Amino acid sequence: MAFHAFPKVVSAGFVGVDVFFVISGFLITGIIAKPGFSFADFYLRRVRRLFPALALVLAATMVAGWFFLTPREYENLGRQAVASALFMPNLLFWSEVDYFDSAASAKPLLHLWSLGVEEQFYLLWPIVFLALGRRARWGLALISAASLSLYLWSLKADGSAAFYSPLCRAWELGCGGLLAISNSRLRKRAGLAAGAAIATLFGISFPADEWHVAPIVAVACAVVLIVSEPSRLLGGKAAVYVGRMSYPLYLWHWPFFSFLFIASNRSPSTAPAFAALAATFVLAAMTHKWVEAPVQGSPQRSFATALSAASVALLGMAGTAVFLLAGVPARFPTALQAILSYERYDFAADALRPGCWLRRSDAPEDLQQRCISGSSGAIAVWGDSYAARLSPGIRAVVGAAQVSQFSRDGCAPLVDGPVTPDCARTNRLTLKRLADSKPGIVLLFAAWDSYGADETSRAILDTSLRTTIRQLKAELAEPNILLIGPAPRFDRPLPSILMRNWVSQHWQVAPERIVVDRRVLDRVDAELAMIARDEHVEHVSLLNVFCEGSNCLTAVPGKEGELVTWDYGHFTTAGAVFAARRIAPTLTPRNDNTVARAPAGRKNGPR
Repeated sequence: MAFHAFPKVVSAGFVGVDVFFVISGFLITGIIAKPGFSFADFYLRRVRRLFPALALVLAATMVAGWFFLTPREYENLGRQAVASALFMPNLLFWSEVDYFDSAASAKPLLHLWSLGVEEQFYLLWPIVFLALGRRARWGLALISAASLSLYLWSLKADGSAAFYSPLCRAWELGCGGLLAISNSRLRKRAGLAAGAAIATLFGISFPADEWHVAPIVAVACAVVLIVSEPSRLLGGKAAVYVGRMSYPLYLWHWPFFSFLFIASNRSPSTAPAFAALAATFVLAAMTHKWVEAPVQGSPQRSFATALSAASVALLGMAGTAVFLLAGVPARFPTALQAILSYERYDFAADALRPGCWLRRSDAPEDLQQRCISGSSGAIAVWGDSYAARLSPGIRAVVGAAQVSQFSRDGCAPLVDGPVTPDCARTNRLTLKRLADSKPGIVLLFAAWDSYGADETSRAILDTSLRTTIRQLKAELAEPNILLIGPAPRFDRPLPSILMRNWVSQHWQVAPERIVVDRRVLDRVDAELAMIARDEHVEHVSLLNVFCEGSNCLTAVPGKEGELVTWDYGHFTTAGAVFAARRIAPTLTPRNDNTVARAPAGRKNGPR
C-alpha cells in the first residue's frame, strides 16, 4: 500500500505480494495436510472468507465507474469484474499487455491479479497435493523447481508472463508449502539459508528496482518470518488488528489510487495519497466489522455462503452487461457520444497494420513488398507508430502509389542509438530497402520526445539521428530528407480529456483547441531543427502546424467533432490528412538539398 501511495519513496514495494504468496502457501498447505481434510469444507470456507468483501468492492467500483469513466474505460472495468468473478483477473491482465494497452494506474481492479493467482492455487493445489500422497514433498519440490525455471526463462522471453502467470508464481507458493510439510530441523536450516541469501544479496548492493531479482529476496524474507519466533511488533494488538482486516485493506486501496490517477492522469500528490490511505483504513474497518465478521460468525453459514457466492455471480453478470453494452455510452449527451466514439477508432486498417506497420511481435522480414513503392521520386515514410499514422494522410495527398511505408511500434528511424535490438535490426534492413528502392524523399518522423526526454537520451538521439541522415545520403546518393518534428502530445487520451472537461465545465460543444504543455516538445523540436540545419536537410515543425502558442487543435478546423487524435497523439486519418496538406509544399523532390521554405504554420520557428 505504501508503494502504491508513494512509489518514489517506497521502491520495490511489490515484493510484499511475493512475501504473501510464500506465507499463503505455508498456511494453506498446512490446512490441507491435516488429517480429516474435507474438500467441501475447505472450499466453503474460502467462499466465506473471500467473497463478501470482494462483492462489496466490486459493486462500489462499478458504481463509481458509472459516473467517472468513459465508455471504453467502463467497458474494460466490466471485463475486469467478469474476470474477477471467474477467478481469472491475472489471465485477463496478462492478455491485455500490448503496445496500445492503457496505463496500469487506469485499471481500478488491476490489483486483483494476485487474488486470481491465489484462487487458482486454492482450486488446484488440494487436488494435486492429495494426489501426490506420500510423495508430496518430492512432488512439491519438483513443481517448485519447474516453476522457478519457467519464471527465470520468462523474464527474458515474456516479462508479463513472469508477473501474471500462475505457473511462474507457483514456486513462491511451493516454497511455503515445502516449509509446511517439513520437520522443525529442516525449517531452521531453511531459515538460516534464507537469512544468508538476504545478507548476500544486500551485501552485493542488491538493486531494489530489479523486480526480477526482488522476488528471490522476498521469498527469503518470508521464510525467515515463518521459521522465526513471533516478535512483539508483529504480535502486538495493533499489528494483529491490521492483520485481521488486511484483506479488505488490500481490496479497497487500489481503486482509490486508480480513480485518483484517472481524475488527474498523474500519481496522487502527498495530501491526496494520505487521504486515500485514511479512507482505505476506514472502509476496511467498516467492511471487516459489518461484512466479514457477520458472515464468518453467522449461525446460518450455508445461507451466508450461498449469498456471498450469489453476490459475486450477480456482479459478474453486471460486468458482462456493461461489457456487452460497450460501456453504456448512452450515459452521456449525443454530442459527447460522438467524441467518445473515437475510443474505438480503427487505427490499424488504413495505416496498413500489420504488413507495413510492424508490431513488436513481428520480425523485421515481415514487412510486405506492397509497402515499397516502385515509382520514381516516391516518398518513403520511416518511423514508429506515429509515422505509421501519418502515412494515410501522405497517401491521401500525393497518391498511394507514390508512398513507401517503413514503420514499427516503438522504433525511431535510427540505425543505432536509443532503440531495442529488434528495432536496430529492423532499421538496418529498412536502410537497405531504401537503398534498393531509391525514393525521392525520405520522411523521418517519430514520437521524438519519447526517445529524447532527458539530457542523456537527447545527446544519444542527436548523435544517432545525425549518423542516420549521413548514411541515408551515402546510400541513396543525396536524397531529399524531410525531418518532421514532434506532433502535440496530450497527457491522456484526447476523448478522455474532452469528456472530463465537458462534464466538469458543462460544455455544450468541445473546444477546437485546448492547452498543451509544450516545454519538452519545444526543446526536442528545436534540437531537431538544429540537426536539420547542420546536416542540410529540411525540418518541419508540426507543433506550429497544430498549435497557436500553447493552444493545440483537438479537431480539424471547420470540422467539428473530427478529432486529430484518438489517443495521446497518434493521428486519426483526418488529422493525418490535415498535417499532410499543411506540409505538402515540402513533399516534392528538389534537385538540390538545401533547406527549403517552411510550410504554412511555421512563422516564428520553434516556440
